[in-house]
Amino acid sequence: PTVLLQQDRPLSDESLIGKVSNNRYKIESLLGEGGMGRIYIANQITMDRKVALKVIRPDQKIREGHIERFYQEARLASQLSSPHVVRMYDFGIEDSLGHPFMAMELLEGVNLADHMMEHGALGVKQGVVIASQVCRALVEAAQHNMVHRDLKAENIFLVNTAHGEAFVKVMDFGIAKIGGKGGQRITQTGMTVGTPSYMSPEQIHGHEVDSRSDLYSLGCMIFEMITGQLPFDKNDGMAMLMAHLQEAPRKMLDLLPPGSQVPGALIALVDILLQKKAEDRPDNPSDVLVILSKLQEEVVPTSASFVMPTQTPAKSSVASNAPRTSSNLQRIATDFIGREDDLRSLLMKLRGGQQLITLTGPGGMGKTRLANETGHRASPEYLRDGGVWLCDLSACESLESVVETVAHTLQVPLKDPTIAESIQRMTDAIAARGRILIILDNFEQVMEHASSSLGAWMSMAPEAQFLVT
Repeated sequence: PTVLLQQDRPLSDESLIGKVSNNRYKIESLLGEGGMGRIYIANQITMDRKVALKVIRPDQKIREGHIERFYQEARLASQLSSPHVVRMYDFGIEDSLGHPFMAMELLEGVNLADHMMEHGALGVKQGVVIASQVCRALVEAAQHNMVHRDLKAENIFLVNTAHGEAFVKVMDFGIAKIGGKGGQRITQTGMTVGTPSYMSPEQIHGHEVDSRSDLYSLGCMIFEMITGQLPFDKNDGMAMLMAHLQEAPRKMLDLLPPGSQVPGALIALVDILLQKKAEDRPDNPSDVLVILSKLQEEVVPTSASFVMPTQTPAKSSVASNAPRTSSNLQRIATDFIGREDDLRSLLMKLRGGQQLITLTGPGGMGKTRLANETGHRASPEYLRDGGVWLCDLSACESLESVVETVAHTLQVPLKDPTIAESIQRMTDAIAARGRILIILDNFEQVMEHASSSLGAWMSMAPEAQFLVT
């Protein structure tokens, strides 16, 4: 469609919920929000079906680059017919408020990143099944001379089917590009786009990319699905980028339990996908799909499929002084968007058994929110034992107040005459609960008491883990 919009004009902040857009979409609720767009659940009146309606956020100014990128995502997605790519139904300008929009199929399920955060590594069988389906989407994209450029776990959606099986959909072609001479380019020459954890070396350098760049990202994803960890263990974006350029990836078998069985062909495939030079990788996704299809025949029985796991009720703690509940975390109403790499890194460290993790930085950067979200994502792994607890130490000034606050949070009564006995009682209570995650928020103001409190709890309760802000 023709886009006739005044440039650099802020969009209206009026809510779209409850409105009928373009005489065919009744907008029902807000589904999610990202850096540039909001996604609503809407009913397409003419077809009587639910759709996902993506619009430019109201607080965004209408700039030429934003609009062009928004419509490129719609145009590119509409060219792809693979069942493993999110279907595009419609796009245009919302008539009442002037919001650019696109209508897509509404997916029910979970993205791969959230699935791995909750369940950990997927293992060889599930990893190969998912990788094969992702590769099928890349095959069609390559046939259109199209490069995704932001292939990552967050952009892989596992859709629940009627039989409970997971079906892969590749999302977000918003920074995709058409290769070849005269191809479309939305970003400026030399601009680096993508997500640091999955970016190919040539993409980091800002060079021209082709489907081999997406294959590098696929290699990172396969590594992550099998091991639960990324090929490079880095805590910040710049260090991650430099590792892609200069370091050899870790060995998958080194990150798996002793005796783990990983087919040699799969290890070799990941090794070749993660080569630094594009010319050392397979020429196109079709070659990789052949290998993955053979692997799938070997490791997955004909009748087997990847079934989304269901949640099972958490068992009650058997500790003698266990509290009535297993968590005091409050669910925050707004969605947690952004900082996926930080969240992934924290969860990997917890799953790796690291007993103490410290979040540092200036006030107001969201450490408490990040710690709270980490606790929520990790909670299924702790609820069978000691649970997940957030202790707000902002009002604490003394060692006694620290111990009393933690005891109150964990519902441990303290009637001891001395602080030493209170610390020992808390140590015994924490140790009795087995695997437990304790978030100590605002700990920086009582750091001088760390060795007497936190140090004692860590030494005598080896299963306990502490996330400190």
